[in-house]
Parts: sequence; structure tokens; C-alpha cells
Amino acid sequence: MRFHSALLGLALGVCSTQALAQSVYPIRAEPKFAGVYDLSTGRFSPSNPAAGAKATQTLYKNDCNSNYYVPFGPCVTVFDEGRIPSADPTCASTRNLYDLSMIEVAYCTGAATGTVDIDFALYGTRELSLCETSTAYAGQAPSWSFDSSAASFPLPGSTVAGQQACWIVGFTASGCISGGPAEDDSFHVSFRNNNTAAETGGVLAGPILAGSPSGGTGAGTFCAPPAACATGLGNADRFWANVDGVAIGGIPPACATTPPAMAVTTGCYSLAPFGYASFYARIEGEAGGLCDPPVIAYCTSKVTSAGCTPVLSCFGGPSKSSGAGFELHASGLRPAKSGIFFYSNAGVQITPFQGGWLCMKNPIKRLPVQSTGVSGGACGSDPTTGVMTTDFNTYMAASSDPGLTVGNMLLLQAWTRDPQSPSATNLTNALYSTIFP
Repeated sequence: MRFHSALLGLALGVCSTQALAQSVYPIRAEPKFAGVYDLSTGRFSPSNPAAGAKATQTLYKNDCNSNYYVPFGPCVTVFDEGRIPSADPTCASTRNLYDLSMIEVAYCTGAATGTVDIDFALYGTRELSLCETSTAYAGQAPSWSFDSSAASFPLPGSTVAGQQACWIVGFTASGCISGGPAEDDSFHVSFRNNNTAAETGGVLAGPILAGSPSGGTGAGTFCAPPAACATGLGNADRFWANVDGVAIGGIPPACATTPPAMAVTTGCYSLAPFGYASFYARIEGEAGGLCDPPVIAYCTSKVTSAGCTPVLSCFGGPSKSSGAGFELHASGLRPAKSGIFFYSNAGVQITPFQGGWLCMKNPIKRLPVQSTGVSGGACGSDPTTGVMTTDFNTYMAASSDPGLTVGNMLLLQAWTRDPQSPSATNLTNALYSTIFP
């Protein structure tokens, strides 16, 4: 990879009226590749040490030539978006879960090696949507993260504090992330600089920009002729910034704006029209693996009073550590009614219940009540009605239920109101799987 000369002094565009922008900063020397940091051993390797154990492939790559980075003060966390395609090379609607293998990022800093304090995280979710008006990511568990101070500051930096140094660093990674189709394949990489201007001689850290100079937004996908330096689905030339303790559009504290950092409030920034596709990033993973346990449908749904046969389906599989990626979808329900998903770890037992079938043994645990959507046509003719969805991995990550442990069986079913039926209720079919790490 080569970062070559470009025009200096490009200004950042703004897509939020609350956000202020200054300039991107030039990279003065070719970024160096530090290797891959193994989180399990605390050592750097010249290549990904996990590659031999997994059938890895590049899921996302944005490392096109650039000559700039964006410096941020130590109070700012920035989130950059991307998308991961399905394993289907035609980019059809098939969805897949990938077992993460490596995350590669690039940054510039003036902090000396041994004192570089930069944190990174990967969120496999579309909930971190850009240009949003609330900090919806707050409290969400990342699919992967690296905390520099907790790891005793292993990141490479400058040989002399205050002199710019730019690096490309890989990290071993594990956890699950989804790919394809659109909306279910989004991810966000976060960057946080914790070094102050005093620690870096005024050269604050920031992520390196990358992208396709010929195409910029969305260039290089599995679904279109890719640029040699861009693989994976579109990047919208924007990033989302959050300043600690500052409301949307509020005045940032001095730690966020100390020169040469951008004067930034919480908001959405655009890098267009300069041909970038946001921050340098590369993600590797293995299709399936521990992230894609088999999920088997069994038992029989009860036909609703409207003559519909409800279906409980899913994408992904139950992973205790992923925090997301096992989406349950119940369809064909009566619209504008209440319902619940419920589960058991006790075993299969198909018993007549309320005119349908209860497909699991007690004890049974219930998820929160939700609506089946707005009033509309029967049998799912309108996809916004007669449906319930939830991500069971997200529920499992927050649950204290001792039954939700790795290796336990997991049985799932949905129950909804159906006032016109004799029992006034309905039950779907059920799903059977095993909880994976």
C-alpha cells in the first residue's frame, strides 16, 4: 500500500448544522505497518496469527491512497460506518454471520511509543446510524474492542514525543458480525484518542483517511467492479462524533478542541467531495464457524383467525459473547396486537395449549411484550404489520438468567393475541439450537 502526495489543506464538509469543522491534516511520512497485535499474548506478529486456525477472508477493506488524517481531542469518540456483504459473491439477499479474525486500523500521533493511548472498537449494528439526533450507541456492547491503557500502552508511536508518526496496526479479533443484505450488514468502527496535547507536543492523534479518489462514496464492493484498494460494501463519506457529556449541538469542553484538534460538537461530518471513503479500515473473518450454529425449526404453528399460518424464523445463531446477530422474526401474525417471544432450556415437549402447541418444557422465560405492528392486511401482505422481531443475542448479553450459558440447548417460540380465535391467542412454530460462545 502506498500513501502518495495530494493537495494540502482540504476542508471538511459538514452535514450537521450543529457541527463545526476545521481542516484535515497532512501525513508527512509513509505510514509504517506495525504488524498484528495478538490480544491473547500481548505480542506483535508480522501477520495475523489467527489466520491459520480459521478460513479467513477479507470482509471489508478501505485502504486506498491518502495523505491526510483527522486529529481529535481526548474527549471525542468518532464512529465510522461500513457494510459487509454476504458470502454469496453475487450479493444476493442471503445473510451470513462471520467469526471475526482481525481488525486493522491506521492512525497518526505525536505521542511516544509506550505512551500512545488510543482505543478502538467495532460495533456490528446499524443502530449507530450517522447523523442521528441522540447518542443511541450509549450502553451498547461492541462486537470487539481494544483498550490501550488496559493493555499497558503497546501501540507504536513516535521515537520523539511531539514528532508525527503514522502507523497501520492489526489486532486479533473474535466475535460475530453479520453480512448482507442491506440494513442488516452495517458496522461501525470507533476511534478514541486519550492523549492530551501536552503529552504529544500539540500533535494530537487521529485516524488516517482512505478511499477511492475516482469514486469516493461506495466505491469498491462485492456487488460492483471493485477498486483494487476497496473491498466490501459502501461507506458514505461520513463519520459520527460524540463529545463526552455534551448534548447534541452543545459547546464542547476545552479538552475536545485544544489545537490542532478539530473544533467539534456531537454531530455528523462529511468528507465529501474529496474522494475519500472515511477512515482506513480492514476486517477479516470466517464465514460461519462458531458464529453460525445450526438452528432447526420444529413443531407446528396455529392458524390465525384470519387464516394465516404464522412462521418463526431467524438469521444467525445464539452466541453468548457477540451481543448481537441472532435475529428472531415472527410473521403472519394478527396486526396491531401484543405478543411475546419466550424460550426454555429444559427440553422439547409438544403439548396441546390454547388450541395450538406449546413446544417446550417448563420452566419457560418470557421476553418483553411488544406490538405486532400497525393495523393492516392479513397474512403479512404488508411487511410492516403482523410481525415481531428481536435480537436474542442482545437480550442474552443483558440477561442474568443462569440457563443462558454456553452449551445449553435453546428453544424459542412466539405467542400473540388473536381476539377472534376461540382461545383469543396464537402460537407459532418453534426453533431449536445450542448456545455457542
